[in-house]
Amino acid sequence: INLNSTGATQFGPYVSLSAGCYFVVIKGENLDKNINISATANAGSINFGVESIQFNKYAYFYLKLNTSYSNVEFKTQATDSGYNTKVKSITVYTSNNCSS
Repeated sequence: INLNSTGATQFGPYVSLSAGCYFVVIKGENLDKNINISATANAGSINFGVESIQFNKYAYFYLKLNTSYSNVEFKTQATDSGYNTKVKSITVYTSNNCSS
């Protein structure tokens, strides 16, 4: 997915997650240049504040959930049209660690 204009947004994937710790990896291009990343549930009404660690091909963060949620969504949004940002994949792994 190309995010090459200010405000361009990619939503999803939508997944059900049980309580626990997760490691989320976003692969793409220019992810460190102009992108905001968020994780939400219930159509965006629950926002899990994420602290992302970003670099050119990957952005990643840990997510801790105290309860189960359905329709957990990962959103990436371009903040500047001066870069050709691409999101190639978003993968969610279970983790024994809840922080970096």
